[in-house]
Amino acid sequence: MARLLTTPPKRAVLVAAVLGLGSGPARVLAQGTPSPATAATAGSGAPPEATAAGQAGATPAGADQAAAASKQEARDLSLPRPVDKPWQAFGEAQYRALLIRDTDPANDQRMYYRLQFNYEVVEDLILSARGGVVQRFVAEEGETGVRLEDASLGALYQQSVGLDGIGWDRELSLAHRLRVYLPTSFISQEQDLLFAAEWTSRARVRVTGQLFAGLRGLLQYNAHDYAEQAGLGGGMLPRWVAEALAFTEYSPIVSPEYGTLTVGADVYVNQTFVYPSRDPGDLPASDLPPGTLASNADSIVGAGTTDDFSSPNAGYDVYLLYQPPIEHVLLMASLEQLGSAQRYGETRVYLFHRDETEFALRLLLNY
Repeated sequence: MARLLTTPPKRAVLVAAVLGLGSGPARVLAQGTPSPATAATAGSGAPPEATAAGQAGATPAGADQAAAASKQEARDLSLPRPVDKPWQAFGEAQYRALLIRDTDPANDQRMYYRLQFNYEVVEDLILSARGGVVQRFVAEEGETGVRLEDASLGALYQQSVGLDGIGWDRELSLAHRLRVYLPTSFISQEQDLLFAAEWTSRARVRVTGQLFAGLRGLLQYNAHDYAEQAGLGGGMLPRWVAEALAFTEYSPIVSPEYGTLTVGADVYVNQTFVYPSRDPGDLPASDLPPGTLASNADSIVGAGTTDDFSSPNAGYDVYLLYQPPIEHVLLMASLEQLGSAQRYGETRVYLFHRDETEFALRLLLNY
């Protein structure tokens, strides 16, 4: 192993540049640690080209808990981007809780607060910077209940391709985003994350009326100083995450008087590839972290392996977006599930799981 066991994470167009890209969150990284993956899309009827970039979500490193971090991002919302200025600011407040509470519901709840700034350097190319904090309803004794999330820098490019060549009078909206996460969160620093880089591409088309559908792909790389989480329960950290997602959304109400109401859903699968472990006996004492038997390297024995290990995950989101007839405001409610597709040595995917199904409420403001 690259690190011996000594001490001790949410898997989403302009609005996508702030809060993410795509439809449905790309949330996953390594078991037991949240990841800087992405988030969802959706439009409230308006095509992404007309939207303001915004998506808020995720923190680097993890599968199960990665979900909790990654799927926090708001979708590709149709908050119009101001045409009189090249910049845009977003703020998000989000409440999350397990759908099924335990005897102490405070343990299952948390709040997220995020700020993002976008700047359109040239037409259809938007740069963004984002930061945020998470507030836990229960904190360890002697610790604060508020912690930083991983900061991120991103670039989003949008384009449209006509489908006339295949006999369909439609335009395919494409969006591509490169995002880099910096280890400003407590978890990422504990896991010695150097940085995480993520590429997301999404295709979206209007099927008919206000019915849209699309696909999204994501590839994420996590650079850790060590291959393994520290601590007695430490596991191998994620190196790569690959995700494929399909989504659909429909806006039954699009009205200047009553606002825009959109319902949507997505399903996705991803694969997490962790760092390979190493036999501790193959490690020179100079490569070991402090306090790991470095003074007597001959006593370090093990049966490690350099084989790669991967784990499949599957999930879904069902969401409701409401853009009231008030400028700069968008509301969102969602039911989200992410879990391993391999349980007890066989393929098992649950529709609901008491430890994995979450309910979320979001308020998104833009200026």
